[in-house]
Amino acid sequence: MRCIKSNGQVAGLAMFMLVGSGCYHPVTTMFETSESLEAGETKVTLAGTVSPESIHGDYAGTSLTGIVDHGISANQDIRLRVERRNAMSESPVSYSSGQYSLLLDSYSFLELGSKWSASSTANNLAASLPIQLYIPDEGKAFFILDPRVILSTKIADEKMEVSSVFHVQLGGVWGGEEVPGIMPGIALGVGFGKHHATRLEVGWSNETITFGFGRQFRTKKDQDPQL
Repeated sequence: MRCIKSNGQVAGLAMFMLVGSGCYHPVTTMFETSESLEAGETKVTLAGTVSPESIHGDYAGTSLTGIVDHGISANQDIRLRVERRNAMSESPVSYSSGQYSLLLDSYSFLELGSKWSASSTANNLAASLPIQLYIPDEGKAFFILDPRVILSTKIADEKMEVSSVFHVQLGGVWGGEEVPGIMPGIALGVGFGKHHATRLEVGWSNETITFGFGRQFRTKKDQDPQL
């Protein structure tokens, strides 16, 4: 979600990003784990999310998500994520700098990044540095960096996994102008299953909360998906 001037021009408001009351609804669910895939192994995630109203107003919306993770080596994966968010409404709001429309944009979202696990055997800690592209239905596209630290642990004979992702969205390009914003967030997830899993997610950032539900399955090189 972004702030749009009443005359239709895109306005980048760095202060709102810095204090966390910004003007766009960020992607906050991760469907991520610190575990590395084997080299040549692929994991596919199909998911949906829902965001209720926030304390700032109607940030409500839903999205559909597709994610492909692929193992490059014993401790490195690459990820491609595609998402489509559908906002539910828009409402006007006034700021001291003038009249703006608080546009709860529907947008398309792309993410590309690499993940590195601290150990190829323990798989309890990982870090990633993805770049994100937001493409709103109205206004110009903008980029965000989203560095992450990922912690995971498996329980119940490795049939259940609990993960937490700490991340910070950095900067962005708003209407062609760079805005050095800092917006921290956290995502928590629980996965049930081994080769294929059901994941429940909750993500928080920008004083908004998003809930997610997804299914994951894996396929190794020259093998059919394990459903």
